[in-house]
Amino acid sequence: MCQSWPGSLPGGLACQVPAGARYEIEAMKVSGDLDGTDLLLLRDMAGRDMYGGETAGRLRHLDLSEARLRRGGAVACGNVLLRQERDDKLGDYAFYGCGALETLCLPDTCVEVGESACCSCRVLSVLELGRKTGRVGDDAFGGCALLSSVELPASLVSLGNYAFARCASLSAVSVPGRVDEIGFGAFCNVPADVRVEAECPPRLWRSDGELGAFDGVRSIRVPAGCVGRYLEAEGWKDYAGLITGER
Repeated sequence: MCQSWPGSLPGGLACQVPAGARYEIEAMKVSGDLDGTDLLLLRDMAGRDMYGGETAGRLRHLDLSEARLRRGGAVACGNVLLRQERDDKLGDYAFYGCGALETLCLPDTCVEVGESACCSCRVLSVLELGRKTGRVGDDAFGGCALLSSVELPASLVSLGNYAFARCASLSAVSVPGRVDEIGFGAFCNVPADVRVEAECPPRLWRSDGELGAFDGVRSIRVPAGCVGRYLEAEGWKDYAGLITGER
């Protein structure tokens, strides 16, 4: 059973969730404003403390669809760099390494997912991004080995380096037409069939010694009539053997 908690009341979540129940709650829906202090509590409940150590947290299912991410609040210490530096962004390292988290639904108002925000969430299998998400940061979901599907919103314009790298269970991904840049290693070591909706090839970033954006994918489908453009574009020509047009 999913328990609902208002995050915008005075004192935030810490005053709403009984201390004795924090490591017992397995499903949770949160509404209202959430700052860094609130996210650190949720992180603790999902298996990692503010220093990066494991906790006894059992929070498996987290629904933030009706929440609003706000700047400010506590800053994490140790190996975790979580800080809420702006509104409507899931901060860097917010749920990094949370070993209990299986499903995560982000707010529709969330316009950016920060660096390593959900990296190495080893049992995360269901992910819902907000409908207004425009940017997914470096390694945001890297190493989420059980993530089997993800719907990238039409609002998306940028995918960071290694954004979905090492997501070994992804079988299919559609990159929306507004995306104009894809970082190096964004889908590396992901055995997926990738569909790219943009008629003009997005820019592919690549640095010396870094993996290409699609190293390891099974196939790349692009809009019918645009195959030639992709085969001539910098970076895309490296995947000539994988690129086909939509039928």
